Amino acid sequence: MLFSTWFGPRFLMPSWFEQVARFNPVTWYLDATRSILSGHPDWGFIGISVAFIVGLAGTTFSRSIGAYRRLAAE
Repeated sequence: MLFSTWFGPRFLMPSWFEQVARFNPVTWYLDATRSILSGHPDWGFIGISVAFIVGLAGTTFSRSIGAYRRLAAE
């Protein structure tokens, strides 16, 4: 939640904080959720957000499985 838009919108953040928050997966999740709950969902943005989060999860999962297998083989 640190360096995300959890507590406020990105445009109110200092520029360096906004740049860090832009790449935080929590920010992508929160922005997509806010879009859905607003009653006027932006499906293009939601699709990009879901793809980003799923891609990040897949990468993290595959790298962790690879690390576990290397450690287990020792």
